[in-house]
Formats: sequence, C-alpha cells, structure tokens
Amino acid sequence: MIPNSGSLREIPTVPTTLEAIQKQATEAIAKLDALDLKALVISATSAANNISQLAGSSDLKATIASLKETIPSLNQTITDTRLTLNDLKNKLIPLAEGLKTNSVQANVTMKETTQTLAELRSILEPDSPFSVHLNEALDELATTTQSVGALTDYLQRNPAALVRGKYVPEKDR
Repeated sequence: MIPNSGSLREIPTVPTTLEAIQKQATEAIAKLDALDLKALVISATSAANNISQLAGSSDLKATIASLKETIPSLNQTITDTRLTLNDLKNKLIPLAEGLKTNSVQANVTMKETTQTLAELRSILEPDSPFSVHLNEALDELATTTQSVGALTDYLQRNPAALVRGKYVPEKDR
C-alpha cells in the first residue's frame, strides 16, 4: 500500500511502448536544452572562418605552387635512386657469389693444409720410419765423412800413395 493513497491497493504495471518513447523523448529534449547551441554555432562559424582564411592564405598558395615544381624533381630523384639501387644490386650479387666461391675454396684449402700438417707431424715424430731412416743415413754419412777425413789426412802425409798405392812393409805382405 502506498501511504496516503487511501484504502485501495496499487498494482505495479510495466510501462507501455508509447510511455517508454515519451520518456526517451523527454530526456533527449532535456539534454538539448542543456546544450549551449549559441556557443556551438559560434565555434562552428569560427572553425569555418579559420579554414577559409587558411585556404585563401598566400603561404598555402605558394606552398602548393612550389610542390608543382618539386614533384618532378622528386620523381627524378626516386627514379635515379631506383637505378642506382638496381646497379648496386647487379654488382653486389656477383661479388657475393665470388665471396661464397672463395670461402668454399678457402675451406677446402684449410682442410687440405690441416691434413698435410697432420701427415708431416706424423712423419717427423721421433719414432716414425722416416726419422729412423734419416738418423741411420746421418750416422752412415758421419762414418763416411770420418773415412774421407782419414783418407785426406793420409794423402796429405803420403801424396805418392795416389800413384804407387799404399805402402805395405815386406813383412806384412
């Protein structure tokens, strides 16, 4: 029961579509009343005046005129840049391929050099057959050198031995 409504009870109801539309229209009109239309019109007029001044500005006209002169130059610069980049690309591709080929060849050479050094290291080890044979040959060369030295000494003391041979005493013959 609603206070001060008497003895009758009130049953709540759902508003009709027409009532909902009226309520929304009333709220919209209230919002429009709250707007400062005069200030809005003044602001829009001011913006239109500023745009009109800018469009009629001599600076803007000069800028547009200079763009007419600048655009062909800019187009030429872009064309020249494209040609230069294409030329650079045409030169860099063979260079890169050459570097790749050289890199592959350098890797092969380095592998071969590594193998050769490993083989040389194994040949030069003290116990390798080469080192053993070399030491034997050097020992024989040393013995031969001593023999040649002894022969030279003998021939210096007895030069006639070249013609007559070595003197052997009669008792040792």
